[in-house]
Amino acid sequence: MSLAVVLVVVGAAVVLAAAGLTAWLVSRARRARARLAGELAHDPAVRGPEAAIYRGCTGGYSQVRGNGQLALTEQRLLFQKVVGGLVVVPRRTISGTSTAKVFAGGVVGGRTHLIVHTRTGDVGFFVTDLDAWVAALAPPA
Repeated sequence: MSLAVVLVVVGAAVVLAAAGLTAWLVSRARRARARLAGELAHDPAVRGPEAAIYRGCTGGYSQVRGNGQLALTEQRLLFQKVVGGLVVVPRRTISGTSTAKVFAGGVVGGRTHLIVHTRTGDVGFFVTDLDAWVAALAPPA
């Protein structure tokens, strides 16, 4: 078998694997959005849902980071991971917010974390509109 044939076969295998992975991730994202929509059917969002990145926590929430959808309701802050579970932070446990370049030992390209402080620890996110999320999570005046 010539080198050209081997390269074509390997290239085709890589393309097929990438296409399969892409299809799987799109399917997972669709199911994650549907799960979050189900949660929001009974407790409507006041902000979101929108794409965000979960950066882990320092307390009793999931340590596994991941991409997903973030939504805020009157009762809860919800983050549905594309690959993984639902992180639920009851609003009554939120004691404040802050922002920082470093969270839980992680720094990513100079991005700023949204840090939600709770009674059991801090939860970090990357969001598109940091100021709007800080304002939305502020206690009512």
